[in-house]
Amino acid sequence: MSGGHVRNLLLLMKETIKYTDKLPIQTRDVQRAISELRNTYRNTVFSNEWQALAKVYHDKVGLDEGYLY
Repeated sequence: MSGGHVRNLLLLMKETIKYTDKLPIQTRDVQRAISELRNTYRNTVFSNEWQALAKVYHDKVGLDEGYLY
């Protein structure tokens, strides 16, 4: 779920630790942390920006000047 990026893995671990106080870490605690981080990332993009991000992903090109703030 971290995408292989160390920073994302550490954020996932930090979030998971907030939901548990014992080892081994339970699957439900990891799943809860994943949901929380997914919501955090989802809320960092405004609703009107999703279409532009999809276009960049699909076309593998940058945005037009009209999308810049």
